[in-house]
Amino acid sequence: MEESDIEQLCNGNNVEEISRILQNFLQNNETSTFAFPSLMENNRRVILWTALFQLLQRKECQLVHAMCLAAIRILSRDKTDLENLLCEKWITVLIEKAGLYNITEREAESMVSIKLLEKDITVEAVKCLCNISFNSEAARAFCADTDIAQSLVARLRIYKDIPFKDDIMLFDMKLLFILTALRHDIRAKIKELHGMDYLISCLNEIILEAPLNSENASSSSVMQYFLKDVKHAIACDILKAQFNLIMQSGPEEAVGEYEEAMFLKLMPIITALLNSQSSSEEKSFDLHNNIANLLTRNMDALQSLCSRGCRSQRKYLRQVVLPPLRDVSLPPEKGTALRNQLCRLLTTPVTS
Repeated sequence: MEESDIEQLCNGNNVEEISRILQNFLQNNETSTFAFPSLMENNRRVILWTALFQLLQRKECQLVHAMCLAAIRILSRDKTDLENLLCEKWITVLIEKAGLYNITEREAESMVSIKLLEKDITVEAVKCLCNISFNSEAARAFCADTDIAQSLVARLRIYKDIPFKDDIMLFDMKLLFILTALRHDIRAKIKELHGMDYLISCLNEIILEAPLNSENASSSSVMQYFLKDVKHAIACDILKAQFNLIMQSGPEEAVGEYEEAMFLKLMPIITALLNSQSSSEEKSFDLHNNIANLLTRNMDALQSLCSRGCRSQRKYLRQVVLPPLRDVSLPPEKGTALRNQLCRLLTTPVTS
């Protein structure tokens, strides 16, 4: 971005001119730009980021807020000086624009719905949080000091009431995955708020909303659902977040009754996902891989599923997930089937 354009953004007087500058920036950088070396000159990076966040805080500039957020999302791909650039106020602005900061203390306790802004602003703000949280430890620390964990869990309960549910859910799950993977305190808070239960409910909703695969409906006794690409992506990110949430502090920590009950609740959903179809073999493999990771993360819980699940679930695990080895020419960990993936995970130093 030219220095004259940055000056126009700083002045912030002409919304039409600001819109033109931002549109031009987005068109030129949306798809392939991941570094902005020109911003190293004359402190341009700090000035540009500051100008964008100042515009976000001005109500009279709301028409360009979505574009400001999109510009921040693109700029945040560049990690240069990001740790020193960010401040708590800016993270708070993003959380507010994402609809994840405007619940009262009483609402947080009862987990009621969160009022959302317009679609473009909300989705772009969550995308920004995903990028910045992934690239910056400082940003994650700022997030940990807010009520973002409570708000994310609260929103897990109200997706059915959001008109643009799939759009916001997709990036909420990505953000949840990032924060639970990289901040143990946020992970602990999500677990404390029973986030795993709500994630299981979200997976169940995905199955309930998925159409049956008409091609195999008549030939198979097992109900086979078709996951559209966006639903597939959401399901994969939910499974990744669940993987983080069931991480144990050490092998000596036993699986409790709550965890066993939770996995038993998850089992029929996992069964449906394993039987589901996606738009490509690659996507199906990705889904199965995430399921395998989740199941093998806690082998004690998996044993509980095998022993306490209903007869059909035990039969499915025995005959489909881990069937007897018939082809002895290859080791069981070789191959692309779910069984092979599970065997690989079971025999690696990480999970053994």
